[in-house]
Amino acid sequence: MISVFEINDSDPVDIPLESETDIRDWFRSGGSVHVADGLQEPILDRIRDLHFEERRVVPCMATFGDSGLPRIGLLSARVAVAFGCYGKSAKCSDELGRIGGTALLGEVNAELAP
Repeated sequence: MISVFEINDSDPVDIPLESETDIRDWFRSGGSVHVADGLQEPILDRIRDLHFEERRVVPCMATFGDSGLPRIGLLSARVAVAFGCYGKSAKCSDELGRIGGTALLGEVNAELAP
């Protein structure tokens, strides 16, 4: 199952996307104006002089696997993958890249292999 999570009042609200059609529909929906409003308010509370020239609301999606661990390993001798941080990829992207690089050098953790 793939979920879209929306942050509203700092609490995520998962919207389950069970099929490819659900995913396509979500990305064609334009996202949630309600969630964007909920994110904009705390920003403006903290940065009082900020004035938006334009605001765009777009859908976002996070994927979740069964193990709770990222998938890092080789797809071929020249291609490694490093993905699946359960909505936290921005926080761990440097380490994902490093471990993905070590996979290309032959250091693959079997627990993380795709």
